[in-house]
Amino acid sequence: MSHQISVVTRFYKEVWDHADKSLVPGIFHLDFTFRGSLGPVLVGHEQFAG
Repeated sequence: MSHQISVVTRFYKEVWDHADKSLVPGIFHLDFTFRGSLGPVLVGHEQFAG
């Protein structure tokens, strides 16, 4: 499995499905941007984990 597929799989199976926020710093850089499906834009580990 490629590194990218491995990271995406880990995100969905461990962070998203099991809400394991401790893995966020190991997957995303400190100031990453996440756009939720309902429109909010979150920046960084703290906003995403909140």
